[in-house]
Amino acid sequence: MSAEIQKLYIAYFNRPADPGGLAYWTDQLAKGATMTTIANSFSASAEYQAIYAGKSNLVLIDQLYQNMFGRTADVGGLLFWSNEMLAGRVTITTVATNVTNTIPSESMRWYSTCSKLRGRSPPGTCALPLPVPSPS
Repeated sequence: MSAEIQKLYIAYFNRPADPGGLAYWTDQLAKGATMTTIANSFSASAEYQAIYAGKSNLVLIDQLYQNMFGRTADVGGLLFWSNEMLAGRVTITTVATNVTNTIPSESMRWYSTCSKLRGRSPPGTCALPLPVPSPS
């Protein structure tokens, strides 16, 4: 489950979890917390509010894609999630958990290694790779 927590840290804060935060949230999961509860806590955190308070849904969703994939959101996904948020059917938590669930946990090993290079590699080079669709 630590890989799932790492995905949320990257989605919300564009950084891997610090050891203390990872241990805390892993313990919370063991005590019965859900990933949705953790995601809600992230979006209510001072760190998240300092970065994203007052931003439009379009900006929030696009930044989530930037954090996770190193690219802007595709127009279809951006408009879909933005309209869902505008209608009150979902929150940024729903968007973040749905987007992070598309990323295989094996990608987290790659991100962890790559994150050590931050500051020494071009922007976007440590973003998670997009999942490869399985052949139909």
